[in-house]
Amino acid sequence: MAIGAYFTVFSTEKIVATLGLSKIIGGLFITAPMAALPEVFATWYVARSGQITSGVTSVIGDHAVTMTLAFIPLTIVGMTIDDFQLFWITLSFVAVMPALYAAFIWWGRNGFRLWQVLALPVVYALYLVLLVVWVQPFGTGG
Repeated sequence: MAIGAYFTVFSTEKIVATLGLSKIIGGLFITAPMAALPEVFATWYVARSGQITSGVTSVIGDHAVTMTLAFIPLTIVGMTIDDFQLFWITLSFVAVMPALYAAFIWWGRNGFRLWQVLALPVVYALYLVLLVVWVQPFGTGG
């Protein structure tokens, strides 16, 4: 896993440098999806066997632990905030998504309704629109 992580980050840096994108954009849209692929496959495999709740719960738990124990302390210690607008929008998104998920679990005691399932990707799409249209971090190179 360490070797795969190294090559994922190294490749992202090369792609970002070649395209002239911001490093944070490369991290959000290249490194993060690549890091999530093993979990996506594991969830698909478990959900395919009919254990949907187990699949989703394990992914959420794994990512919560990973973000809390591994990435957030390192990010806080080693990162300077060059674009505060991008920082607070992303931090807000990171807070809103689990809050929505928790609210949907609380409201849908008998399972998720279609509007609840569709609301999460819609919120993610709004986040992407905010990044691309309002923040416009593309091409900053840094």
